[in-house]
Amino acid sequence: MPVNPKESLKLLESEVLKCDKCKDLYMCRKTSVPGTGASRARVIFLGYIPDIDDSEEQGIPFSEKSTSDFLDFLLNEIQLNPREEVYFTYILKCVPKKCEHKDRSKPKSLSPRLLRRDNSCELTMQPCSGEKTSPSEQELLNCLGYLSKEISIITPHLIIPFGLNATKIILGNFLSKKITSKNMQDYHMKVYKSPSFKVLPMHPLSWGMRRRKTYINDFRNAGRFIRLA
Repeated sequence: MPVNPKESLKLLESEVLKCDKCKDLYMCRKTSVPGTGASRARVIFLGYIPDIDDSEEQGIPFSEKSTSDFLDFLLNEIQLNPREEVYFTYILKCVPKKCEHKDRSKPKSLSPRLLRRDNSCELTMQPCSGEKTSPSEQELLNCLGYLSKEISIITPHLIIPFGLNATKIILGNFLSKKITSKNMQDYHMKVYKSPSFKVLPMHPLSWGMRRRKTYINDFRNAGRFIRLA
């Protein structure tokens, strides 16, 4: 990796876009979704899996319009400059999909792409009908390497994982925390520390859009913490 963080992230982006480690995901993805934002961000906002209709379509994290608008509003509320202080990424860089026309349980050899440029499937000649599903353990492990590189390059002060899955993975794999509760409220707005960065889990943005007043207030508190981190 080059010493220059911008160049390092550019190389990493190229790796993610060309990645074919997960054959099942590679066959049926529109595009992978590398992280984007400041190369020396104070804070990383971390989602779990890209949105199947927008983020995967555009290759940009958190690009679904209502989510993007809400996130822009929140960043403006705490006066955080997304170009200079923030990096956005997902734990999974591709969307795991299930459909009746393929079997995710079977091991894949180096397979050709099944998804055409027009979003039709080679198996059915119809538009892709795949639905988002949970990743396999190996798919998760394959992507964690990219997240580890992002963190190493950016050296953030703070990581804010959105939702229970992202929280469990960042705490379990990067802070060696044993995660037992299945209730996100047990982690929301609690600070966890590692030698390199802090973690401040928050409910997903979708949760916040349904409870705007509460979430905006929590985000303002997070903003104050970001300035101190």
